[in-house]
Amino acid sequence: MTDKPEWYRTTLKYLVRLCRDISGKYQRSRVRSFLADDLAGVIEELLEDQENIEDKSEYYQSMIETTIATGSIDSILIALAELIQRLAIARLHVLVTFLIAARRADQIMDTLLHHHSVDLLWGNHDHAVDGRGGRQ
Repeated sequence: MTDKPEWYRTTLKYLVRLCRDISGKYQRSRVRSFLADDLAGVIEELLEDQENIEDKSEYYQSMIETTIATGSIDSILIALAELIQRLAIARLHVLVTFLIAARRADQIMDTLLHHHSVDLLWGNHDHAVDGRGGRQ
């Protein structure tokens, strides 16, 4: 990659645009609740459409350049990607019947339970499944 700062600017621009579109259906407090405290202020500033406001354009660009120069851009890009994921999949509903035939069902369940908001609906056969995905 020849111009890493330019890649950061472009990637940030696209993530911010996507996040603005997805977050538009949520209240600001809901969006903020998904953000880490140390990055919330910066990300909220980025999500405000300030690029096209004459008085704010220079401030907005300065903020982007500062995040790149200080090396905090990677954390911001990751936080934006995670925010997009949380907002795009507000709640995950899983029918757990698939565990009857699943190998390593315990690993699948661990992964599912790490989702920020998940509902599990057990099937009528799942009560007879052991932790290895086999029947008891």
